[in-house]
Amino acid sequence: YGQIKVLDLGEAKRYLLVNGTCQSVARLPDMESDSEYVHALEWAPLLRPRARRALVIGVGAGLLPSAWQRWHGLVVDAVDIDPDITATAREYFGYRPNGQVFVEDGRTFLEREGPSYDLVVLDAFAAESPPYQLFSREALLAMRRRLRPGGVLAVNIVSLLRAPGNGGWLAAYKTLRTVFPEVRSFAGSE
Repeated sequence: YGQIKVLDLGEAKRYLLVNGTCQSVARLPDMESDSEYVHALEWAPLLRPRARRALVIGVGAGLLPSAWQRWHGLVVDAVDIDPDITATAREYFGYRPNGQVFVEDGRTFLEREGPSYDLVVLDAFAAESPPYQLFSREALLAMRRRLRPGGVLAVNIVSLLRAPGNGGWLAAYKTLRTVFPEVRSFAGSE
């Protein structure tokens, strides 16, 4: 679904690029994330202290599910549309999932009957654009159906905060508000 490059550059860091856009940054040799947004998402299990099972939609380098497994003891399932992304995460970033990995469109996965989760993270991008089918009201309803009572959905979206028309984040926020009773938005940068 895109040109994948793995680059080891100075400062002992490894980068995952898809179509020239940086998707993940890991510190070498421990393969801990060096991305601010991943560090922010790593805190999500604290909102649900008794969480046992999570779903990550969009594997990237596998750094978030790896952190949740390591630091919170979660069983983390993952879904990604691109088999080459999951293979790259395993080969170059040490991704060793303790849950199931589904290679398919996240929306298709969500529409099927399946397990419920304490936490769901939507972190899927087609290069630098989020896949529209995962940000529709119908997809968000499917995510809500997969959440256990009191579960948490965390969404990563890259958008300019002060763009004309307020950018994509505001549309995503408004759509989330039609599905979830409580929505909070946090900016990682402008």
